[in-house]
Amino acid sequence: GYASIAVVTQGDVLTVIGQSSDGSWILVRLPNGVEGWVASAYTTYGYTGPVVTPQPRPSPT
Repeated sequence: GYASIAVVTQGDVLTVIGQSSDGSWILVRLPNGVEGWVASAYTTYGYTGPVVTPQPRPSPT
């Protein structure tokens, strides 16, 4: 899995900028500009924008 990049709490407002093809994950932007994926099951949102394909993780160096 991926490492956590932030912690959000109930009531936080995030900008939705994409979603997975099956709708189970949404791509969000935090107020500080950081972008990441959130499981849609833990959110309340309405999104009708583009589907975004997650990029593979880079290989460790």
